[in-house]
Amino acid sequence: MGRLSPRKGSDLGLEAASLIQQEGRQVEFTMLGVAEEGGEWFERQLRTQAAESGVDVKFAGLQRDIWPYLASADILLAPSRFDEPFGNSAVEAVLALRPVIASDSSGLREAAGGYRTTRLVPPGDARAIADALVDVTDSWSDIVRSLRTSRKEALRRYDPASYRATINRACGVESRGHWESASS
Repeated sequence: MGRLSPRKGSDLGLEAASLIQQEGRQVEFTMLGVAEEGGEWFERQLRTQAAESGVDVKFAGLQRDIWPYLASADILLAPSRFDEPFGNSAVEAVLALRPVIASDSSGLREAAGGYRTTRLVPPGDARAIADALVDVTDSWSDIVRSLRTSRKEALRRYDPASYRATINRACGVESRGHWESASS
């Protein structure tokens, strides 16, 4: 979900899907998003890679409503090559009761780390993504039993009121109401 760019690692996810399909597992891969202006070359490259991979790949384009796509997904990949400010799509997947495989980089680690239903992998490593996909599918029963617990934890962590209170405590500010400053 998001931009189709080398930075976001869509090609790594596709390579990982191809690796596990070559090992005899059936794979379907959906990419949500479009290339940024000037990055159309990368989307063309992804389409060529998809055609050559033998993986059933759907390019769904830019979608304002991601929830139906998450509802039909088994696993969300967030294979960014570099640090991200925060992994919104990873949290959205946890909230949608979906397992997540994400790069072990700052913002994605913050968003997806610490859940039983997520796996963090080294950035830029398609083999590690493939291994994590196999791990998740091989432990599917355990993953499914943990999805609701992960969702509850994500709601606790990222509920706006809870998040504000945590930030206020970290800054030594007493919570007094909706977005009140310490000087009021």
